[in-house]
Amino acid sequence: MKKIIWLLVISVNIIFSQSMFRGDYDYAVFPFDDQTGIVEVYYSFSQLGYEPKIINNKKIIEGILQIKIFDSLNSNIVVKRDWEFQSKLDSNNFNNYLTGLLRFQIELGDYSCQIIAADKNNQNANESIEFDFSIKGIDPNRFSISDIQVASSLVQNSKNKESMFYKNTLEIVPNPSSTFGKDLPAIFFYSEIHNVNVNIESQKLKIEHHLINSSNKIVYNKSKLVNRINPSIVDVGVIPVNKYPTGYYTLIVTAADTVMNLSTKSYKQIYVYNPDIIDSTSQQLANVNLLASELATLTVEELDELFDQSKYVASRKEVSDWEKLTTAEAKSTFIYNFWEKRDDTPGTPENEAKDDYFNRVLYANHNFANLMQKKGWKTDFGRIYVTYGKPYEIERYPNELNTKPYEIWVYDSIQGEGNIIFVFADLNGFGEYRLIHSNKTGELSNDDWYNLISGT
Repeated sequence: MKKIIWLLVISVNIIFSQSMFRGDYDYAVFPFDDQTGIVEVYYSFSQLGYEPKIINNKKIIEGILQIKIFDSLNSNIVVKRDWEFQSKLDSNNFNNYLTGLLRFQIELGDYSCQIIAADKNNQNANESIEFDFSIKGIDPNRFSISDIQVASSLVQNSKNKESMFYKNTLEIVPNPSSTFGKDLPAIFFYSEIHNVNVNIESQKLKIEHHLINSSNKIVYNKSKLVNRINPSIVDVGVIPVNKYPTGYYTLIVTAADTVMNLSTKSYKQIYVYNPDIIDSTSQQLANVNLLASELATLTVEELDELFDQSKYVASRKEVSDWEKLTTAEAKSTFIYNFWEKRDDTPGTPENEAKDDYFNRVLYANHNFANLMQKKGWKTDFGRIYVTYGKPYEIERYPNELNTKPYEIWVYDSIQGEGNIIFVFADLNGFGEYRLIHSNKTGELSNDDWYNLISGT
């Protein structure tokens, strides 16, 4: 039996994000003892993305939050918790965010975590996210470092011990978006170093903080020496980033014994958003790459078609921003940046995410066009295939005696949700299969779908 200690805390804080129903999520793992560790899950979402309910003449939002943690070895559920919450809506405050912390103590091992958030008053407003993590034991023979927690604020020697974000004399309000810059001008961060006083050769441990940009250039560095008297050290830092160009950066915390030539590092990716600061080198490179790409020669109509095909993975804000563009130059630049942000391996010639996506568009056009819709990617078959990829299994029922033709697509896992199905039916007899039911969060759901196709 896995040993679990859980705690839920919710607070209101200002976090840089978008005003829509969407959340920002992050996590950090901290060693606890030789048998267990702590995983902290951080989340933040805008109250303005919720549909308010009037209670006692006040606008109230109501949310549902579910978390599951699975043991990766045997898929057993070791955590399954559901919470409901209410909060007064201040519609005049566009920076009104709910920020929370979920903390679990779990035995050593590999795990997968799934989070589902939903608006209790709007069944179409929901989302899910999944991530993997490991709980590792403390090395008994040498010092080791935890994950890095990034925060929007950090108060040292806090007197507010009742705060839900209080730990080790600090009050640390997480920033689950890991986005800093214009609205949050400084990165606050926290990590733990354990077994500091084991096998000492040097009486001081060297701790370094580095921030590296996407070109692998060090833009910030700071070091300090700490005494190795206590078994554990809490390390905190702050890095001003309001003068750095927009882009991805890597925060590195290093602990080193310079005498024994031993070191350990922890990494955290950060996104800096400073729209008023131009990185001329990066901008020139982006312009060269754009001109060398196929986008440079497309017409406005072709670019519109290209973004229409991309909408299945676009955010509401990206769609809104696109609708404001009028010229081919602006639209080609937008699409270029749109897919660059989704490149899992920036700096390489290939953008695998974009290539995989448009290969699915081509497959959809070739296989799912029908008499009613010549463009296969626009059909329900096409949308599901382009969005979620090839199904694990397809059950086809084209000639059943008592039902209209239908198909069931089965996915073993989508975004952390297992055993997902999509049911399509040809209700009009013209070969146009429409989605009539799915158990995927956020998709059309109709538990009475079989009666729909059987006419009962």
